Amino acid sequence: MTKTDPYRPWLNFIALLTALCTFVLIFLGGMVTSKHVGMSVPDWPNSYGYNMFLFPPSKWVGGILYEHTHRLLGTVVGFLATMLTLMAWAPGKSLRGRKWIVILFAWFSVLNLMGTSAMVIAPTAFHLYPPAGDRLNILSQGMVTEVGMWLTAVIAFFCRRPEPRRWVRWIAAVCLIAMCIQGLLGGLRVDLINLPLAMVHGCFAQATFCLVVFAWIATSRWWPSAPDLTGAEDAQRGQWLIRLAVISVGVVFAQLIVGAVMRHLQAGLAIPDLPWAFGKLLPPMNDSQLNDANNLRATWGMNPVNLLQIWLHFSHRIGALVVSATLLTLIGTILLHHRQRRDLVVPAAILGLLLVTQVTLGLFSVYLQKPADIASLHVAVGALVLATSFFIAVRAMRLYSLWYRHPAPSGYPVGSAGLQGVGV
Repeated sequence: MTKTDPYRPWLNFIALLTALCTFVLIFLGGMVTSKHVGMSVPDWPNSYGYNMFLFPPSKWVGGILYEHTHRLLGTVVGFLATMLTLMAWAPGKSLRGRKWIVILFAWFSVLNLMGTSAMVIAPTAFHLYPPAGDRLNILSQGMVTEVGMWLTAVIAFFCRRPEPRRWVRWIAAVCLIAMCIQGLLGGLRVDLINLPLAMVHGCFAQATFCLVVFAWIATSRWWPSAPDLTGAEDAQRGQWLIRLAVISVGVVFAQLIVGAVMRHLQAGLAIPDLPWAFGKLLPPMNDSQLNDANNLRATWGMNPVNLLQIWLHFSHRIGALVVSATLLTLIGTILLHHRQRRDLVVPAAILGLLLVTQVTLGLFSVYLQKPADIASLHVAVGALVLATSFFIAVRAMRLYSLWYRHPAPSGYPVGSAGLQGVGV
């Protein structure tokens, strides 16, 4: 690795770890929704008045286990995003930067000490009631805050080798901002008891996952050594591949939005038979047909539904067909016209396996009447389908897009190139 080489192994590892933990977080979020335990812990950012890290394990029972674990992992992902940003920017690279880190840490420590002391002296003045108002609990909160600041300050102090590409540093910062927004959306969903926020929270998680995956790709060893194929014989096919990959990402993301709305509006089994809709090709379209459908549902021991729920479910089924056709076209294009490119063929093969798995999980969700574990896996694999489609789109752009290329700087291997407008 030369001095001009943008590859930073630890930065790439943290980006990968952040992406993996984000995926697990999406799966846990699916479990929370599938098991209907989103409000098992009714306060935020605390957990029944306790700091979430100090919430007694003896109370992690029933739905609280899923909701509280989801919150804890969300905090871990947020901290990893913080590490990613600090490692990319390396605020400790200069003596001046290290001085500012010490000054800021000392200042925030004093503020934390003053705030904790004030709340210990007069908890009622801050509207803190048991258990949050207990003096021991207040001291514990202050201690957790102090430890968090210590960890952040130490990491910032020893981050001394910045990512040389400015645009990658900003990608890391945007990942952190997105994680903060995602956490805020989840917290407000609890505090405001707001169902639309829960839907936005679920959809924004998918977009954030793609953003972290992009950070992982951009910091990988593959990125700076990727060949410039804009002048190759198959460059025109490469442009078509880019368009097809971008369309695939859009179609999959739209399908995930419909799925999120369907899940939160309890429409996952609005049409309980498959491949038909109440024994017909099309679902009910008016009140009379809806009444017949609900009478049929009653004979199956199922609750009545409305037309919105039925058509949301039906739209998700149609979306599954559209997604399947689009992704199969993308996979076929890569295997037919770009089979010499292993960096495209391998993710295309993985995408094919994920598509088969996702369709199978969707079928089982209906046939087995939506067991929570299978429904949650359906959400998680859907996230992987989106991320893999996005992965292919980014790699195709890097290889074939003129906007992503300029002549390779000195010191790089022959055939490598950089990014026009955003650095190497």
